[in-house]
Amino acid sequence: MSVDTPLVSVIVPCYNAGRWVRHAVNSALRQTHPRVEVIVVDDGSTDDSMAVLAEFGDRIDVTSIPNGGACHARNVALGRAQGEFIQFLDADNVLMPTKIEQSLERFRAEPGLDLVFTAVHYPDEYEFTDEPAFPEDELKRSVEGMHDWVYSLVLPGTGVPSLETSQPLYRRSTLDRFGTWDENLRCMEDIELSARHALAGAKAAPLEMVGVIYRNHPGERATQQMRFDNEQYFTSVLKMLDVARIHGRMDGAIEEFAVNFLVWIAARVCIAEHRYGKARTYLALAREIRPELPGPLPFRLLARTIGAFPALVGVQVALTLNRRVFRIPLESAENLEATTRMSDLLRPLRGGPR
Repeated sequence: MSVDTPLVSVIVPCYNAGRWVRHAVNSALRQTHPRVEVIVVDDGSTDDSMAVLAEFGDRIDVTSIPNGGACHARNVALGRAQGEFIQFLDADNVLMPTKIEQSLERFRAEPGLDLVFTAVHYPDEYEFTDEPAFPEDELKRSVEGMHDWVYSLVLPGTGVPSLETSQPLYRRSTLDRFGTWDENLRCMEDIELSARHALAGAKAAPLEMVGVIYRNHPGERATQQMRFDNEQYFTSVLKMLDVARIHGRMDGAIEEFAVNFLVWIAARVCIAEHRYGKARTYLALAREIRPELPGPLPFRLLARTIGAFPALVGVQVALTLNRRVFRIPLESAENLEATTRMSDLLRPLRGGPR
């Protein structure tokens, strides 16, 4: 295998993406890097996806499996991949032409890197073509916002990157070492994958360019078809926190994030949804990490007096009634204000633009 021109495997899971997958595959085939193999796993589509894929003939590797979800399809494709580097691509998104080439240049400049990631562009409206073109100022804004999105939205204050499916170019050895897709997760599985790798010691570096175009459409994008469930969201974040614990990273900013998330996001939301057993579980997990719960002094004093669960119920009742009994100053607790920004994830998981 050539050191200068390594083989890159582009992996595309496809489920009822007949309207979109042609553009995705073409964007992979038209990469300026000369050695690319495209592996598509059709995940039990019931539309014309397989007929569309057949148009490419032997230029791509296509296999069909019973529907098992995108993570399973990606893992199946990994088993067929021959590349030294791996690029994942959702069937309804496209890669910019130089993404792989420029990412490999960064790998050559820094041989110790495990993955290189680019910005994602989220056009409000765009008629996708095989050669997508956008005004430079649009792309510039996406690049400028990349660091805030990657390091602040999902795991704020921790320094752990949270990456979309197609943002990174991975070394194959990174996936072999730190693990592939968790097929038990139903949302945020891409974010969990990148966070798990980082928490386990993988070295990532950004590339200041737009490498992926995200197609926001009314079709069968998995995150639009999935009814958003807070518990699925909590499960994904808890998986990341468990990885931090396993690798001895449950301290400092990650610890602060974890206890704030468990109390002020997971437990409080469960109380609002009358799922009190789950709320108690999350409060107990927070106390396992740190006995002193986070939050404003009135809440902490009340928690010591009557217990954390009834104290948080009281806070939620006050918030529900729009009273300012506790006047929870989120900005007064480290990372708590940033933690609440995770509610922004509701938008993309429900199909809205990020």
